[in-house]
Amino acid sequence: MAYDLNWTAVLKSWAIIPKVGGAFSIIGSCLILRDIRKKWPKVPLTTEVITNITVANLFIAFWECFLSTWMVPKDTLYAYLTAGNTATCDAQGFIAGTMFIVLESSYTILAILYWIIVARGWNERHTQRRSVRFLCLGLPLIIALAFSIPALFLEWYNFDGAYTCGIEEYPINCDVDPATFGVCTRGPNARTAQRMLCIFAFVCTVIILIFMCLLVRNVRIQEAASDRYLLKGQKKQREMTQKTFWQGLRLFLVFFITNLPRYIYFIYDLTRYYDPPTTITFIYVIVWPLFGVFNSFAYFRPRYLSYRQKNPEKSMIHCLFSVLDIHPSFCSRKSDESIPPISSDLMDNGEDLSSPLFRGEVV
Repeated sequence: MAYDLNWTAVLKSWAIIPKVGGAFSIIGSCLILRDIRKKWPKVPLTTEVITNITVANLFIAFWECFLSTWMVPKDTLYAYLTAGNTATCDAQGFIAGTMFIVLESSYTILAILYWIIVARGWNERHTQRRSVRFLCLGLPLIIALAFSIPALFLEWYNFDGAYTCGIEEYPINCDVDPATFGVCTRGPNARTAQRMLCIFAFVCTVIILIFMCLLVRNVRIQEAASDRYLLKGQKKQREMTQKTFWQGLRLFLVFFITNLPRYIYFIYDLTRYYDPPTTITFIYVIVWPLFGVFNSFAYFRPRYLSYRQKNPEKSMIHCLFSVLDIHPSFCSRKSDESIPPISSDLMDNGEDLSSPLFRGEVV
């Protein structure tokens, strides 16, 4: 990339903004993990997969986003607030790259798992099989390590030109024009690895979209089949379809919105013929670190709406704190009614309101 003195403010922004977004994502991910921990012995396999997603996002939020350029070698050009070395860059790239593949794989498995539970009628007996648990919980990490470990020895983890260490050659663009950018001293074949990551991420996105559509279609067919038993004049029920549709849509939107800027940035970076536009880079730097925030919104929203509906007299802030099981010091505690209930008290009839599908509807 060609930088001049006017880029100083831009480079500072690219180094600082991910730290802010990463900090919020860390908080959101910790809230999800705390909530899951309270009911861990009884959680379904889908919630365990959500745990994998949340843990992966937590690692990305801290190692890639919050630490950002602090892990980049000090002598790296066009990087602000650098304080690391080659070893710290390798560590950042390895952890973030591994967790990115786990994140993409787990989201894909989650979409498939929801469809299997609804369309094939799987129950707890099916999902607790060792082979199924291995495919859903262990396979994403194995796939990730199979890619990340060779990348570490091939020296593919270098400064990516934005705010972190990732799959990149060093110096940047050295494989395009060595005369201008210098001879590649690390990761001369990093472009091949970038292609693999882009293809992998694109395939995951397509699979998620397909199975979310199949899920809604299958639920719609099931409800339509039950309409034959309705009496004349009785209203058709579409509550299950609507809940499934909107929860599936939120699941996909969280994945799609946060990944799309990253995909676009990677495509520009992959071509090497055009530097990513400043606007695209800013969107990527702002949106991607907020993955954990969006994920927590999707996780807690059904429970918040349920609690809000049952307590219309309470303020939005009170309902939010109650759902998150947060007791701020400024809240009055003069009576039992003023004390927000713990999150386990918000569960009704065994429904896991934080899952994209209500457990009571799947059975």
